Order: sequence, then structure tokens, then C-alpha cells
Amino acid sequence: MNKKILLSILLVLVLAVSCKNNTTDSTATTKVTFDDFRDEISNSLEGLDIATTGQMPIPAITYAATGSENTINIQVTGANNATASSEDAATKMQTALNGIANSKIKYTVTQDSFPTSTTDVVSYEIVMTPTSGEFDVNSFINGGLNDTAQTTAQKITFWLDITPNNATWTDVIATSK
Repeated sequence: MNKKILLSILLVLVLAVSCKNNTTDSTATTKVTFDDFRDEISNSLEGLDIATTGQMPIPAITYAATGSENTINIQVTGANNATASSEDAATKMQTALNGIANSKIKYTVTQDSFPTSTTDVVSYEIVMTPTSGEFDVNSFINGGLNDTAQTTAQKITFWLDITPNNATWTDVIATSK
């Protein structure tokens, strides 16, 4: 009987030590990296058809910001008499980005400029916040989003400028002369 009690106590001690060694550090912060961002954008936006008629798929994105800091320029080439509403394009991008399963980032897409001609560059502001943890700022700066005012641990803002090629915007805003 004493052997059973001794073995039971020994088993409890072994389990207690084992459980103690399997704890996690609750102070550790999850870091969302530029690679995480690039993977999510590649899987959700590249190939997304923003056309109303015809096809206007978003091409592979080069992530080095050009022109203004934190601005990424892309040309969307249309096919089959492609047209698109710049406002619908924002909605399609928002839906695609927030439809990412197990996303590490929450995205908010707003249209930052409106076309005054059918072939104008249209700018979209994309605000990102981590779903948990924080952004690894250095990895984003090294990746090309190097505007330190717009790239912080809790929020990153960048702009996606879309130029239609062989396609047109349908929601042109008239300008006064």
C-alpha cells in the first residue's frame, strides 16, 4: 500500500514539474513582419479582378515604395474592353483583404483620389493594424514602407496607386473650369 502512495505522489510531482516547464511567456509579443504582409497581399490582391466589364486583374506587386514614401504604384492592364468603377475597386480590395483566413492584419481600404479622366491614376489608402501583437517596424522599413511617420508598431498606412492600361474608369468626377 505504501508503494502505491509513494508512486502516486511521485507521479503527481512529475506531472507538476512537467506542467511548470510547459508554460508560455505571457509577456512575449507577436511580431507581424513584412513577409507576413507580403504573403497576405500576394494571396488576396494579386490576380483580383477589379473590372466592372471585361477583365482588370491586379498584377504581381513590387513592394518597394516608389515616388512618395509608402506609395506602391501598379499598372492594371485591361482586356475585353475593360472598365471599372474606382469606388467598386476599393470595395473589392477591402473584401479580399478582410476575407483572408487567419489574417495577422486588419485592413481598411479607402479611396484617396478620384479620377477626373478615364485614365487617371487612382490612389487608395490602406491602413493596417495587427490583429494581435505589433508590427516589426524594421522589417517593414527594410521592405520598402519606409515612411517612419506612417510605419509604427501599431499602425501602418500605405497607398496603392493604380493606373489603368488598356482600360478605363467609369466614375469620372467632372472638374470645373
